Amino acid sequence: MLALDMHIDAASADTPFVPGQAYVQVDTWRQFSRWSRGFFSGGRVRLMWKILNVIYLLGALATAGLGMWATGEDLKASYDAGAATSFGCTAAV
Repeated sequence: MLALDMHIDAASADTPFVPGQAYVQVDTWRQFSRWSRGFFSGGRVRLMWKILNVIYLLGALATAGLGMWATGEDLKASYDAGAATSFGCTAAV
């Protein structure tokens, strides 16, 4: 959602798309001006939603990182306890 909002707001300075005519962008995503226009333009409410989406993104990345860390710790504990690995045990059937 953050990327969509930034794309919409960053394109506000570009010429409107008309089929058969050239589409002219003011700047590219390689320039900081497009990033700042994409994040800070659109009004106060849209800016608050973008900030909320950034916080949500950081929380999701932290949760994913903690989940991978916990899985690694659990696997390490099970291998240290002598549990059979997926390649070394016989079939249950």
